[in-house]
Amino acid sequence: MNSALASSELLYFSERGSGPPLLLVHGLMVSGEMFQPVIEQLATRHRVIVPDLRGHGRSRGLPPPYTAAQLASDLARLLDHLGIDSTAVLGYSQGGAIAQQLVLDHPKRCERLVLACTYAFNMAT
Repeated sequence: MNSALASSELLYFSERGSGPPLLLVHGLMVSGEMFQPVIEQLATRHRVIVPDLRGHGRSRGLPPPYTAAQLASDLARLLDHLGIDSTAVLGYSQGGAIAQQLVLDHPKRCERLVLACTYAFNMAT
């Protein structure tokens, strides 16, 4: 089990492959396991990082808040923990909204952004 310090709590993540980093951000009410069908293929060319967001999967015990800003902050801390300055980010569903927040709050951390089946919301909330 891999975990990273995020807001003095443990954030679960898995990591596969080598090469340029790729952060996969899952949606609401699922976990990083949703990416399982594509992780091995992506790992042939990338260092694939797949966290379970706060309150999801193996990071379920982490306390609120579950705001986009807090979840994006957790991801930035995970990147710090892994020694990654910048990465490609793929956000699916609510993970896309969180990925957008990551780009707004930490623009130099994201080399490219892929959004799938997602939405934008008032990032001030």
